[in-house]
Amino acid sequence: MTLTSKDVYFTNKVEKIRDQYNLFWSYPEAQADVDAYLRGDQYHEYRDAQKWIKKSNCFQPDELLDSDPVVFAQNDKALIIGNLHSFDTQQHPKDPKKAGMSFIHLLGIPRAQIFNGVSLTPDNCNIIDDIISLFESRWGVECANHSFRTQVVEHQRNAINENAQVQIKDVESDRDSNPRRFQEEVQKAKDRATESTNRWDCLQSVARELKVDDFNYGLHLWPDQSVPHLHVHVVARPSFMRQFSTKEHDEKTVDARELRNFILPYGLEETEPLDVEVTSGYP
Repeated sequence: MTLTSKDVYFTNKVEKIRDQYNLFWSYPEAQADVDAYLRGDQYHEYRDAQKWIKKSNCFQPDELLDSDPVVFAQNDKALIIGNLHSFDTQQHPKDPKKAGMSFIHLLGIPRAQIFNGVSLTPDNCNIIDDIISLFESRWGVECANHSFRTQVVEHQRNAINENAQVQIKDVESDRDSNPRRFQEEVQKAKDRATESTNRWDCLQSVARELKVDDFNYGLHLWPDQSVPHLHVHVVARPSFMRQFSTKEHDEKTVDARELRNFILPYGLEETEPLDVEVTSGYP
């Protein structure tokens, strides 16, 4: 596949990575809080700050299996799960940024309780490679069984229908009190779903032909994250795959491998506990 100049990469953001990584580790509580999160310690007194680790954030990733997510792949290190939201911004009229970042937008999460990417160190940043490898081994052309691709692509259509049902349920209270409004909103939800399904139909066949090189692997670093647990955004990169999807998160998204490369060069050095603002690399 030939990529165009409009294809978006999340690379060349080393300064952003450095600033957010160093800011996180500049707080004296950072190491103790990260360790407590890794243990799943709900009794630890975490730093009280917005977007910081919270007691309520502590959960076992395996609990996701109990909440019936769409799990496309898993091993002893990580899981690849589906995005619950539609890829199409027009299906999210009240908040378009809820839409996926691409026609294919999956999430890779570690089984270990790892806080946001800013908490990664040379000892565990290989989880990024583990997640990427898990996805690429399933999507790659070397894989004889392409059922993984089919499941991923079909999930995008299922998400359209599920989002329509959620929107209809949201106006259920108007069924008796304001039946006219109820019928209007139901019809709007159905019309949006029809439009998104038509768009899905236009993209689904070419999506199945994407190569592993057609994907970005992104992270939203603290304090830009919406979910505390480390997760890698697996995003189909070609511009035609993103034409109906949100671009609202592009600026804050950094390349996962670029973060790993930022951390790793400093892993061979013995370091003292952080007592000043870090200026480069892992403290």
